[in-house]
Amino acid sequence: MPHENFIVALDIGATKVCLLIGECSEDKIKIIGKANYQSLGIKKGIVVDLEKTIYSIEACIEKAEKMADVAIDSAFISIGGPHIQSLNNKGLVAVSGAIREISQDDMDRVIETAKTSFPMPPNRKCLHVLPREYTIDEQGGIRDPLGMAGTRLGVELHIITGLSTSIQNLLKCVHSAGVSEEELVFSAYASSFAVLNEDEKELGVVLIDIGGGTTGVSIFTGGSIIFSTVLPLGGEHVSNDIAIGMRTPLEEAEKLKVNRGFAIAEEVDPNEQIEISTPGGDDVNLVHRKKLCQIIQCRMEEIFSMAKTVIQESGCIRNLSSGAVLTGGGSLLAGNQLLAEKILGLPVRLGKPGKDITGMSSDINSPIYSTAIGLLKYGMIRRQESTKQHLTSGWLEFMMSKLKKILSP
Repeated sequence: MPHENFIVALDIGATKVCLLIGECSEDKIKIIGKANYQSLGIKKGIVVDLEKTIYSIEACIEKAEKMADVAIDSAFISIGGPHIQSLNNKGLVAVSGAIREISQDDMDRVIETAKTSFPMPPNRKCLHVLPREYTIDEQGGIRDPLGMAGTRLGVELHIITGLSTSIQNLLKCVHSAGVSEEELVFSAYASSFAVLNEDEKELGVVLIDIGGGTTGVSIFTGGSIIFSTVLPLGGEHVSNDIAIGMRTPLEEAEKLKVNRGFAIAEEVDPNEQIEISTPGGDDVNLVHRKKLCQIIQCRMEEIFSMAKTVIQESGCIRNLSSGAVLTGGGSLLAGNQLLAEKILGLPVRLGKPGKDITGMSSDINSPIYSTAIGLLKYGMIRRQESTKQHLTSGWLEFMMSKLKKILSP
């Protein structure tokens, strides 16, 4: 299979490494390979053990390659963790050319001006430079100014950065597993391509991506991302709390969370009892289910309260007409939507990523796969943009050569 016909998504999280292989045809993606493996060397989005992380990635690659019967040499790769930061910045340039028609060169220059007009700390690296909107002669709200007339072109950018050492360590693991990066993508931003629609992005929406070790928060309004951050809490912290509070092994705590947990304790029958294994695994205790749910609610309230705080600090909470969308594996906890609505004061829905995906879509139509599927969709868009730019460049070169021949003596 030609390399340009398929896209590989590698989602490296705190609890699992997920790899999807998608075959692209026009605007559709067919999943032809899928693999999951326990993430052994990642904590809160940070590599803490190189060898274990490499092993998890290699195991995923081997399984997916056998399923799809293709060799993987590059991938779109997710990155998260509390080290991710974002900011908004503006740039302004004079439009070049005698006819004052905005060219791609003008757009590139104004983006570079906005990107470089603030001092990037030496320990940070830019992941995304995303235009929010352009202005022409102080008239704003312009999405694509190419070909328009004007004298001064402005842009407002959303810039997402990561800690250089964390990026370097993650890439070292990926490269050691025999894969190069087509692009590193902030995980919550990738998820937005899978679970948000254009109307939501236009009217205003906050995406809360609850992973194993962290929770990504991204705000969209006017069709563009305007705020992004990562909270240092996720689904693993809920499981740890249960293990400690109920005095049970971590594996048993995870099962209790998934099978018997509920995020609002008041909604649970106070007389209902459940069986819980002791740490040694040789005995079983009977406890009230409400106690389990109280432990869960306490941690989930903390996560949603932290999310509300950063949303309020962004100044965008009044512009979220579409409310909030929960995704990621941690969003599947029963009662999460009700609790999130109560704390955030917004309508909340669960974001599932299976739309427009064929092949193994029934297996991956779950918030667990939002980032991986988002990476596939993001990768397809980037490939299409690259092809369009290549064709445009080729056409311009052809026309210039023709013009030279006509004008030459």
